[in-house]
Amino acid sequence: MIVDLHVHTTCSDGSYTPEQIVALAHKQGLSLVALTDHDEYCAYDQVKEIPKDLVLLRGAEFSSTYKHRDVHILAYGYDIGCEKLVNYVQFYKTERRSRIKKMTERCAANGYKVSYEELVQQFGETTSLGRPHLSRLLIQKGYVKTISQAFETILSPQSPCYVPKFSASPADVVTLIHDAGGFAVLAHPVLIRNDTYVKELLDLPFDGVEVYHPKQQGQLEKKYLAMAQERGLLVSGGSDFHGVPDRYPQTLGEFKIPLKPLLPLLQALALPEDILDWAQEAR
Repeated sequence: MIVDLHVHTTCSDGSYTPEQIVALAHKQGLSLVALTDHDEYCAYDQVKEIPKDLVLLRGAEFSSTYKHRDVHILAYGYDIGCEKLVNYVQFYKTERRSRIKKMTERCAANGYKVSYEELVQQFGETTSLGRPHLSRLLIQKGYVKTISQAFETILSPQSPCYVPKFSASPADVVTLIHDAGGFAVLAHPVLIRNDTYVKELLDLPFDGVEVYHPKQQGQLEKKYLAMAQERGLLVSGGSDFHGVPDRYPQTLGEFKIPLKPLLPLLQALALPEDILDWAQEAR
């Protein structure tokens, strides 16, 4: 049984549509996939048909900031009928579009031949626009070769093209997820780049930690597993798959996630009994 609880689609900065992700997951033999777009949960509703041997979960990856560090929080099992959640997602969607419009205009003012109209024309179906989309436009224009290079140069916080994003607090995001009846999981803690901050964040009422991630292999994986176990937190894991050429993993299922440590989370999400039995047997 192959599981992946952190996958992106074209609803945010992924390269594959939700239906393409489902088709790819089925082709690669995955059994359980969570769609976790940035500050957005619409991907699940865009899938018309789910193969019988694939379980698809609605997730999200919410943005927040703590002591000037980006902190991403994965959400699972929430109620999309929660008015507070619906309003927040709509608000954040508007904020993201406003920010990227300003950044595109600043790029144009600094001599880069890009426009917001071009961006919308290419990525208009994306509901959660961000720097990766503008980076792809800059790549097409020949200004940079990779998204990482764009982030480090033209679109870096030190660049005149950069516009600060709306900053939500991790505490507020965790509360939002809980108010919607969901589980809040600290995503890829290694990317916070400060374990003191990670420990401070885990003093908040998080439900779990993303232990298994491509950036957290070997000793890092063991360290974050120990942090989760010390606090009695659920354990999650995912590939953070975007389908970007210069980013590992290149396909779903390439990054392997052990099933046994994830079982308490799967049980907490109240998956159908036959799926949980299947997971127990597959471990």
